[in-house]
Amino acid sequence: MGHFARGDVIIAQVPCFGRAGAKLRPAVVVGTEKNNNLLVVPVSSQPSTDSPSMPLSLDDFLEGGLDMFNESYILLSNVSTIHPRDVVGKRGRLTSESIDLVISRVTPGSSGNKRR
Repeated sequence: MGHFARGDVIIAQVPCFGRAGAKLRPAVVVGTEKNNNLLVVPVSSQPSTDSPSMPLSLDDFLEGGLDMFNESYILLSNVSTIHPRDVVGKRGRLTSESIDLVISRVTPGSSGNKRR
């Protein structure tokens, strides 16, 4: 699909936490690995009930956005590694302030749900 960078909001097959499989959903790129895999946190229409989440609104976007009628939520403790080929589209890019806040709030050590 292309090159993605920290702060991009993509649509991708993201592993489902607590369940087998993956779900096509928005996700925020929080980093890249040397092999070009992406570290992402999913975006949900519902906040998490058992781990940190952060509201996401259209004001958080520098460009683009999501089709939102209500607030969406970034699931901060659900960091996954995905292949760029799992990305089906790019919806926008967060402001530098918003991505810095996301990065500062991502749960340390939460990475590890890898999709291969």
